[in-house]
Amino acid sequence: MSGNQLKPLPTDHSFKGLFDPITQYDYLSQAVDCAFDFRATEFRAVNAWWLAELSMLVYVRDESFVQAVLARSGLTLVHYHQQDDTNTQYFLAANDDFAVLVFRGTEVAERRDIVTDIKVARVAAGKTGKVHKGFKEALDSVWRELEARLSSLSDDLPIWFTGHSLGAALATLAAERFDRTRAVYTFGSPRVGDQAFRDHYPVKAYRFRNNNDIVTRVPPRGFYAHVGEIRYIDHRGRIRAKIGFWKRLRDRFAGRRAHLAKVFSSWKAGSVDQIPFAELVDHAPIFYVVHVWNDYQRSLGGEP
Repeated sequence: MSGNQLKPLPTDHSFKGLFDPITQYDYLSQAVDCAFDFRATEFRAVNAWWLAELSMLVYVRDESFVQAVLARSGLTLVHYHQQDDTNTQYFLAANDDFAVLVFRGTEVAERRDIVTDIKVARVAAGKTGKVHKGFKEALDSVWRELEARLSSLSDDLPIWFTGHSLGAALATLAAERFDRTRAVYTFGSPRVGDQAFRDHYPVKAYRFRNNNDIVTRVPPRGFYAHVGEIRYIDHRGRIRAKIGFWKRLRDRFAGRRAHLAKVFSSWKAGSVDQIPFAELVDHAPIFYVVHVWNDYQRSLGGEP
C-alpha cells in the first residue's frame, strides 16, 4: 500500500461533533490491508493506528456495534464490561495472534468520571511509587474480573493495553499490574504516577500527545510524571519522537493561532458552536485517530 490515503481532519469543532461517541465513522476499515504487527516488540505506526481507533471505539456504548466492528477486523469480543458504581468501562478483544485491552476515557456528562479525575491525592501503587488515587480506585473496581479474563487467555498470546484520556491512565496502571503485557499505547493521557512509578515502570509504553491537549498537562508536574516514550503531534499533524521544550512551546502557540483563525472564520460564517479553546479541541479522540493514520500513511510513502 502506498502512502497516499490521507484522511481529512474534522471540521465540526463543536462539543457534540468532537466528544459524542461516533457511530458514523468506519472503524478499522483498512484492517485487512494494514494488519496489526503482533510480533512487534518495539513501536510500530500501524499498531498505533489500530489502538487509536479502538480507543475511540470504546466510547460507543453499544456492545453489538463494538462486536461487529471487531469481527470485521478479525477480532473476537472476549469481554465487554461496564462497572456501574465507578462507571469504568473496557473491552477485551482477541484472535489467535494477539489480544487488546481497551479502556474508555472520561465522559464530561458523567459525574462519576469527573469524581474519578479530581481525586488527585497520591496513594501507593502496589509495586513501586505512588499513583493517582481516583485512577487506582477505578481500576481496583474491575481488577478481579479483569485479571481473571486476562489470565484465561493463552500464555503465548501477546497482550496490548490502550486507551484515551482517563482510559489511557487506566491502561497504564493495568499494564503495570499484569505480567504478560507486550506494550502500552496511550492517547491524550494525564499523568498517572510519581517519578518513582515512572522510573520503575516495567512495560514498553508509547504516549501520544496532540499539540495543546490540556489533559496531558494534568495533574501537576513535580507531583506527577508521565510514563513512556513521547510521540508529539505538532500543529501541522506531524508526529515527532523528539522535540525540545522551546520548539514545543512555539509549536503550541502556532497551534493556538491556527485554531483561533478557524474559529473566527466559522463565527463569521454564522456557526457559533465551535469550541474556542485549542486545549480542549486537541483532546478529541478523532484527532488522534486521523493524525496517527496519516502519519502511518506518510511512513509508507517514504515521506519524512
